[in-house]
Amino acid sequence: NNETRYKTTLPAWFQENMNNTEAQNYKYIDFPVYYTWNAKLHKWNRRKNATEAIGRLYMICRTFKEAYTCLGLLQNDNEWNICLYKASNMQTEKQLRHLFVMILLMYQPLTPENLWNTHKLALCEDILYNA
Repeated sequence: NNETRYKTTLPAWFQENMNNTEAQNYKYIDFPVYYTWNAKLHKWNRRKNATEAIGRLYMICRTFKEAYTCLGLLQNDNEWNICLYKASNMQTEKQLRHLFVMILLMYQPLTPENLWNTHKLALCEDILYNA
């Protein structure tokens, strides 16, 4: 039925705590030691023997950059080099500097100094021309 179809381990843990006073002795993180998750019925079942089982471990990354790298979406700064190179052909130096700052702040490239060294002439061309 629809009610159980969308029930995950956390709401089912709350339900088990409401219905079973013994379950109230265990924190959610410790629950898999004493209970098993029945995916078909979407409910927790008491283990016959307590075990040192570890439930699913989810990896949590501190930054977007770390998450992208963990997922294999970002392995180097090549995409930022391509982005800045293409933008340098279409944007003013001021717009390019704005893009560079946004890349530094939002995406935290692995080697920002290499990005700067590669694109500094394009980023500062108007300043050098007016000097």
